[in-house]
Amino acid sequence: MNGRKEIIEWLKEGCNIGKGVALYLKHGDNRRFKALLSLHRNRYKERLKLLLSRVAEVKISDYSGAGREKESDKFRKMYSFLADRDCPAELKILASDKITTYWTCVELHEKLFSCHKNEECLLVVRELVNTFIEDQTIKRELDYYKQHKGILGEHRIFERLKAIKRIRSMGVKELFKKERQLRENIWRIKAEIAKGDKPHLFSDREQRLQEKLDELAMVEKRLNE
Repeated sequence: MNGRKEIIEWLKEGCNIGKGVALYLKHGDNRRFKALLSLHRNRYKERLKLLLSRVAEVKISDYSGAGREKESDKFRKMYSFLADRDCPAELKILASDKITTYWTCVELHEKLFSCHKNEECLLVVRELVNTFIEDQTIKRELDYYKQHKGILGEHRIFERLKAIKRIRSMGVKELFKKERQLRENIWRIKAEIAKGDKPHLFSDREQRLQEKLDELAMVEKRLNE
């Protein structure tokens, strides 16, 4: 089997780190990276995937299906309580989001190693950091429930679902009041975003804006019923 076929098989099988290191030592041409792999192989897994895909002249995304299925199986085993009837709906939603954030992080790592301009790298890094924070916030909720069979409740989804329930129970007068409040909130958040200051808060502001827009759409729908 030639090098290209070996690497494609490796990608299809789910990218075992040990086998990947062996493949790069055999087919790779970057001596410095080979030395780094011998010291800290797990730290460079995403770069290893990128460089081997370049050696084989293929795209990682073309062969990620099997790897994704394997990771999904591991995830379901790790959090088997998600299949329980009494598992809170919020956790099932977060579990779905966790799978998305995990693979978004993988894709952004790949993108980071292939970007060339500083501005592009900065945008990718910012998105990667925000996605990783979200991923870990969800993980804390799932790990807490796994250990204690109770809700930690730190993730914003819990407050968001409470807000939705409140809107569903409001009368007409309360809905009009809520509509005015939401429009003011949306105007204020848009103004904060437009300033362009505090870039570390940009992701949070965008999330809050979308939440308020969703609530407003729900209020308007109820008023039109």
